[in-house]
Amino acid sequence: MQDGPGKEELEDGSKYDGMFKDGKKWGQGTYKWADSSVYTGNWVDNNIEGEGEYNWPDGRVYKGTWKENKLDGKGIYYWPDGRRYDGEYENDKKHGFGAYYWPDGKAYEGHWVNGK
Repeated sequence: MQDGPGKEELEDGSKYDGMFKDGKKWGQGTYKWADSSVYTGNWVDNNIEGEGEYNWPDGRVYKGTWKENKLDGKGIYYWPDGRRYDGEYENDKKHGFGAYYWPDGKAYEGHWVNGK
């Protein structure tokens, strides 16, 4: 069983470089998916959990907190066209106080419920 720092490569080309505990991703690590998505941050029991940054191949970026592989807590989400959301998430949706900014200077600041 993996324990401590290590590297793992899967058949689909995905790669993990980071900490293991009892054979699972646990602690700090970087995972690169076959589609070129990259996550760098904290892992717990093979799940993205805690602080981290996820980069999608299309240029989107999320920097913030995670819970069981979902955006959860405070974070900033950037789109390649210049949009940005800075606020709270729950279960992968905007939820709580947050500010959404458009490239033309428009902004909304307020409360969100289930992504709306």
